[in-house]
Amino acid sequence: MRLHRLDLIRYGRFTDRSVGFPAAPKDFHLIVGPNEAGKSTLRSAILDLLFGIPMRSTLGFFHPINELRLGALIGAEGRSLEFHRAKSRKETLRSPKDGPLDDSVLVPYLGSANRDFFDRMFGLDHTRLVEGGNSILNAENDVGQILFQSAAGVAVLGKIRDALLAEADALWAPRKSGDREYYQAAVQLEAATDALKLATVRTRSWTEANNKVEELQESITTQTSRLHDLQVRRTQLERVRRLAPSLLQLRENKKQLAEIGEVIDLPADGADTLAHAEDALSTAKAVFELRENELESIQTELQNVTVDASLLATANAITLIEQRRVQYGAYARDIENRKVEIDSLWQDVRVACNQLGWACESQEIVTARLPTLFVRRALMRLARDHGGIRQSVNAAAEAERGRRKEIEELSALLGQIQLTGVSAVLRAALASARSLGDVEIATQKQESAVLRTKAAVDEALQSMGRRSRPVTTLRTMEIPGQQTLGRWVRERDTLESYQRAALQRLGEARNGIGHLELEISHLKAEHDPVTRESVLEARRERDGLWSTIKQGEVPLEQGIAPFESSMQRADEIGDARLNDVEEAASLQNLQHQLELAHQRLVSVEGEHNALDVALQLFNNRWIEDMSTLDLGGLSLDDFDEWLAK
Repeated sequence: MRLHRLDLIRYGRFTDRSVGFPAAPKDFHLIVGPNEAGKSTLRSAILDLLFGIPMRSTLGFFHPINELRLGALIGAEGRSLEFHRAKSRKETLRSPKDGPLDDSVLVPYLGSANRDFFDRMFGLDHTRLVEGGNSILNAENDVGQILFQSAAGVAVLGKIRDALLAEADALWAPRKSGDREYYQAAVQLEAATDALKLATVRTRSWTEANNKVEELQESITTQTSRLHDLQVRRTQLERVRRLAPSLLQLRENKKQLAEIGEVIDLPADGADTLAHAEDALSTAKAVFELRENELESIQTELQNVTVDASLLATANAITLIEQRRVQYGAYARDIENRKVEIDSLWQDVRVACNQLGWACESQEIVTARLPTLFVRRALMRLARDHGGIRQSVNAAAEAERGRRKEIEELSALLGQIQLTGVSAVLRAALASARSLGDVEIATQKQESAVLRTKAAVDEALQSMGRRSRPVTTLRTMEIPGQQTLGRWVRERDTLESYQRAALQRLGEARNGIGHLELEISHLKAEHDPVTRESVLEARRERDGLWSTIKQGEVPLEQGIAPFESSMQRADEIGDARLNDVEEAASLQNLQHQLELAHQRLVSVEGEHNALDVALQLFNNRWIEDMSTLDLGGLSLDDFDEWLAK
């Protein structure tokens, strides 16, 4: 297999970077770079590209770990393959267009090599080379022994080596032991040395050495104090050197400012503001003069007005009259309309009186001749029953005429029939007709069946409860069918499943934010890294003290000590920031991940809210449809049962 190109799409601190390995007559590529340039990252990328990114990869410090992605173009035996490797639980091999690839596509290029074999054979670094050399020299494993014996031509080296190791272990070992000869001799040597020291130490020599040490210690203390004073003096002189030009320039500027005198600082748009103000002032003056003239005119008219006190005293009566005028204004026209209606009704009364043969000179005469209310109701009932009876009589007469016509036709047909022997078929038909029995009895049975069916229908309607409707109403209702009902249920279930999934993602996002906040708090508590805000705050404090000294708010003698302390503190915080750059980078990375997690939480909350609104709209549409059918309060789950009833 040959690697033609390696794409670091999102991996480590690299983003959309590609490293090409073009073919050459001497096909060997050497990658050189300073420390932390990414050489180890490149070696790790090749291993993760071919065998998958580990679940807990350490290279997700810049990009989120679930967004890590690598790509490559590889070739072998005249064929090539371009693919991507993504960080996911399944289908990690992807095409450049993000289509899934089967894991077996790499078998023709890798053969039976696995991750451990490939790493040991082709992923060597300095540490592994040293360990491998020691393994070969020490023959610590089977491979080391085989390689060493093959190079030396000694087949029994292992046994000799084991014997030497056993003998060496009896002589010496890293851990002190009284059973080994070396430590026994060492104990004797230490005892002899101690005895010699006790025998050779002299008071004069010790006193002289001690005095020399005290003199040197005093000299060190003196020089240390002098070094500190010189460092303080150097710091002061360095600050004077850096600030002297600025102070000279400041004094020169103050001198020039004093020569200029008091000057009012105008904004950049002062001319435009003045022009707009003058235009507004002239307009306001014109409007003011116009309003003054109107005021004088109104005051003149007001002085000429004569107030009638007696008329004002009747204000309530006038208001009441106005209200009644509005109330009674339409009465005259309404009275005329009612008179027209009365005349029309009297025309109908006269027509009815003429039909009855009554005299219709006045209302009193007509009222006197009218029967009582009870009689009128009885007459209305008789008239209604008369119509039904007449209709029944007409129907019976029509049926009688039909039956007479049938009798005549059957008689004529009977006269034409010649009497012959009764056939077996006719006898069977006659027997079947006799089995039916009496027509009236059969009719009564059918009527009983009808009554039972009606009772069953009434019972079924009663079982529907408060949503019971007459059969005629149920027949005319446009009730949704099973297909429409199934579509409603599927839509409702889909929305609820999406809502549950969004709620689960919402919980995961909140848990992720909680974990990140916990990691940030642990990092701050364990390392207490200096943040960029702390450095900026210390510098702002230093600059503020210097500003008060520069502007003369605080005398130089009084403010120099706090200013030096604040400057020293700002320098110390800056140095600590440089020392804690790794922890600060980790903290910044976690804070960046926390911001992304908050953004994802807002997105998931928006999706969850949108699904809530969609589900509420779905429920509102169902409620409206049920209200249209006069089935208010019937839920979608209960509708199927109601439809079955």
